[in-house]
Amino acid sequence: MKRIVSIILTCMLSAALCAAPACAEQDWRSAYLPLIDQANANRAGELNTEYFVYDIDGDGVPELLIPRGTCEADSMLRIYGMENGEAVLRAEVSFSHSVACGVRGMNALLVHAGHMGWECGTLYTLRSGVVYSEIAFSSTQEVMEYFEFTPLPGYDFADASGLTWSGNSDDGNLDVLRRAQAFYGPAAGGVSVVGQSTDTFSALIGTVQINAASGYVSMYPQRDENAGLLRHVYNGQYPCAGRVDDWYVVLCSGYLGYVRSSSEFSFTSDGAKTYSPSGVIGAVAVNTKDMINVRAGNNKDTDLVMSVCPDAMFLCLGVDPQTGWYQILLPTGQTGYVSPKLTHLSEG
Repeated sequence: MKRIVSIILTCMLSAALCAAPACAEQDWRSAYLPLIDQANANRAGELNTEYFVYDIDGDGVPELLIPRGTCEADSMLRIYGMENGEAVLRAEVSFSHSVACGVRGMNALLVHAGHMGWECGTLYTLRSGVVYSEIAFSSTQEVMEYFEFTPLPGYDFADASGLTWSGNSDDGNLDVLRRAQAFYGPAAGGVSVVGQSTDTFSALIGTVQINAASGYVSMYPQRDENAGLLRHVYNGQYPCAGRVDDWYVVLCSGYLGYVRSSSEFSFTSDGAKTYSPSGVIGAVAVNTKDMINVRAGNNKDTDLVMSVCPDAMFLCLGVDPQTGWYQILLPTGQTGYVSPKLTHLSEG
């Protein structure tokens, strides 16, 4: 019965979208619906199976928030927004032992984390398509009771009714946030950019072997240990996409991030040939001012693989004869397709 209701809701939503004047490529509802369907199709083994809709920057177009991860240790929250009439992945932030909360009265998303007597509140803001993070408060010693924030309403991946969003709801979280900040005092760290880097990696150069006494090392979204933990990389061998100063770029369970060099791991270039592609015909560069989408197939109706930054450059493996889309090699070792309207191919 629930499945029938969900299908009916989805059909009604689609019909309403196409009947409205706003049924254009820029309509966020039409852009977000395939992402929710994709999350539902891949829900097996997921820790969280609910999504959230919330306008972080207050521009009237909400962001789509989709948790991903198989357990608390690798739980992440994907933040999608709109660019060039399409949904793009703005950032992926830690969501371990966390809830997503609105903060009525300020343009920010609050991720409230609490575990084993420790709690922390991180504010995420969105400016010109870039996500910034700031630690709002953090406990310095074990606490007996957490502050109670009102979480965002969640919608099951099979339920499209979350896209009927028309505005952020009243939540009372601003007062709770102020009490938490007064209780814990000023938080250290400052504001950091989330998921943005000037480094570009388009091929894997070898492998990194992790042998940490603790069983894992920390991975960050950029070369900054104050940028917020991306995930833990457990002992083992992982593909390496590059090295900048004393940081290595490591691929772990679909995530690409930075690990600082230490005596707890070693690098070898021996594995580079294992991941090196054949048939490279040139390089593809993004020539837009905004992020663009990389698709699983040769057109925009196929699944979203990831979004990439302006001026990024990738190895080109071929040109689709039907659509002219370029097949590129991503830093994760995956391949994907980009539109020739948003990129430029330099052969050779």
